[in-house]
Amino acid sequence: MEPMPRKSQHTDMTEVFDRSRHGNVVVVQETPAGRRALKVYRRRRGWLREALGRVSHRLFEGKRSPSALARWETERSSIQLWSRHGFDVPGLIDAPPPPELEGELFSWFEFVPGRPLFWHLVDPEVALSEKLTLARQLGRDSRRRHALALELNEPLLLHEHPTTKHVLVSADRLVTIDLEGGYRSDFSPEVAAGLEVAGVVRSLWRDADQDPLSEALPWAYVEGYGDLPLLREVARAAGGGLRGALHRWSDRRRRARPKSTVLRALLCASATCAGPAASYPATC
Repeated sequence: MEPMPRKSQHTDMTEVFDRSRHGNVVVVQETPAGRRALKVYRRRRGWLREALGRVSHRLFEGKRSPSALARWETERSSIQLWSRHGFDVPGLIDAPPPPELEGELFSWFEFVPGRPLFWHLVDPEVALSEKLTLARQLGRDSRRRHALALELNEPLLLHEHPTTKHVLVSADRLVTIDLEGGYRSDFSPEVAAGLEVAGVVRSLWRDADQDPLSEALPWAYVEGYGDLPLLREVARAAGGGLRGALHRWSDRRRRARPKSTVLRALLCASATCAGPAASYPATC
C-alpha cells in the first residue's frame, strides 16, 4: 500500500497506522481488480481548537461539525448525493479496512488517475486553449449543479471548500474530491453557491494586482457558467447580510485575494454581460 502524493498526507506507513496522529490519511492500494484509495478520517487538531471550530462552524459559518465522525458522514452522504444526480465524483467501494485500522473511520474510493486541475492549469506544457476549455467545462458543471441545488434546496450539493485543487483532471473527466466538509441543511443554497463560485474563481485568479475577471481563466469559467442571472443571484446572496460581512472581514484578514473582491467582479460581469473586466462600467 502506498500513500497518495498529497502535501498534507503522511509518507511513512508507520505513521499511517499510528492512531495518535492528527489529520486524515489517504493511501492507495493495489488489488487484483485494480487500484483503490483508502481515506482514514481523524481529528484534525487538538481538542480545544476543535471545540472552538465547532462553535465557529455552527454559529458563524453554517457548516457541519468538523469532527472526524461528522466529516466521514458528510463525505459519504455527499458522494452518494452527487453521484445520484450525475455529477462526477469518485465511487465508494464496499470493503473492510486493513487489519491495522480496525475500528477507525474510513472509506474506500475508486482510484481516479490524473492530477488536480490547479496543477494542470499552471503547467507551462499545457496549451492555453486546453486550459480555457477545462475552465469552461468546470463552469458548465458548476452551473448545472447550482441550479439543481437551488431547485432542491439542498446545500450539500455545494462544495464547502471550493478550489481547483479539489478537482481532478482524468482524461475527459473533471472529478470533484474532498467533500468531507459541508453546509448544514438549513444553510442558504444561494449563499453556498455564491461562496463556491467565488472560491473557484479565486483559485483561477493568478495576478492579485489585477481584477479577478481581467484574466482569461476566470472569465472562461464565467463563460462556461453561462447563466448570468443565476450567477448574479448567488453572488449577491453570498456578499450580503451579517454573515457576509463577517466572512468578508475574516477573508480580508487572512488572504491577499478576498472572496468579496471576486463577488464584486462577478456582480459587475453578470450585470454587463460585456466580457472581461476592462469593459466594466465605471460604477463597478
